[in-house]
Amino acid sequence: MAGPERFETRKLLVYWKRIRGEKRFPSSDDIDRGKLALFEPNLFELKIVDPETVMVMHVGDTLIARMGNIDICGKNLFELFDAARVSDMRRRFQLMFDIACALCTHNDVFTADGEELRAETLFLPVDDGPDKPRRIFGTIYYTHGPDSRNIELQDPAMALQAETFLEVGNGYAIALDGSDISRLRRSSA
Repeated sequence: MAGPERFETRKLLVYWKRIRGEKRFPSSDDIDRGKLALFEPNLFELKIVDPETVMVMHVGDTLIARMGNIDICGKNLFELFDAARVSDMRRRFQLMFDIACALCTHNDVFTADGEELRAETLFLPVDDGPDKPRRIFGTIYYTHGPDSRNIELQDPAMALQAETFLEVGNGYAIALDGSDISRLRRSSA
């Protein structure tokens, strides 16, 4: 199952679930930017303006360096990829907001010199209310081969309790907890 493997990714998911609490989504006001400092070099923020426009609001330094020092802040994410990839992202984002769950991806990527890396990306939905654009906070971490750091660095206080990862194809999984699963059962009944 393609759930988060990196310690940092799991820790950020625990933080998101804690600030979400019993709400369907956390709001931007719930997020303490100081608590995100650990993730900053690998952090991104997206703002969903409309179905065709997802603006890149923030990209951490590590991600900018990984993209060849191109800062994509202020650009429409959906204009940076081909139509098939955009269609896939749109579906996955919609599913994430429909069932109020985090989304984790594992994809193979290549460096400029042809080295193959594995990218673990975590997307965390944030909703500030019916009249405001939805947001997605997340991180991208790159590793060489399988990531075993999760076992070495696991902090019991940050363990994901009763976590289920629903595989949704092409290296994507949705993180579900007990309340998410019961919400899915109600909506499919």
